[in-house]
Amino acid sequence: MPSGIKICPTCQKTTGPRAKTCSNCNHIFAIKDKSATVLDAAGRGRKTCSCGTICGVRTKTCPNPKCKKPFDFLPSSMKEHRKPIDWQELRHGDYIRVLGGSGPYHQTTNEDGTIENIYMSHPGIFKVHMVLPNGIRAWGVGKNCGHHFIYMGPYEFGLGGVICRAPHKIVKVKRKVR
Repeated sequence: MPSGIKICPTCQKTTGPRAKTCSNCNHIFAIKDKSATVLDAAGRGRKTCSCGTICGVRTKTCPNPKCKKPFDFLPSSMKEHRKPIDWQELRHGDYIRVLGGSGPYHQTTNEDGTIENIYMSHPGIFKVHMVLPNGIRAWGVGKNCGHHFIYMGPYEFGLGGVICRAPHKIVKVKRKVR
């Protein structure tokens, strides 16, 4: 039987999915009462407070006026790993991640007049070789194989008219041994 078709139990005639009665014998089809649906347990997208109140996943405090207990949230692992570091304290052999959308860039103007930045850096994981006064010399790991200079000096705008020298955004990472 195709989906969306009702069959009358009295006369066995088919009707449309939204029909409330059979057009042949006037049999009344049972209709679900959507307002009577009650959540008695926390399901997907729900959590339960210690007082028994069911609420949404992102609720910060219990909506029950007698309880008002705050919920505990685990810190986001991405935010925890992206703590700012002092790049001058890096040592030979440390692993760092260069974040995309950072570092020196070339500024171009599109046909519609919008300014677009084309970044000249390679995001990814690097192994520190040496720390210099204005940057880091590092070896690329994985897709960024080869020797790279990661600029960390002051922001300089307008070198050659369109090139901007901006420091890279980096985070320290723990390299997993395989």
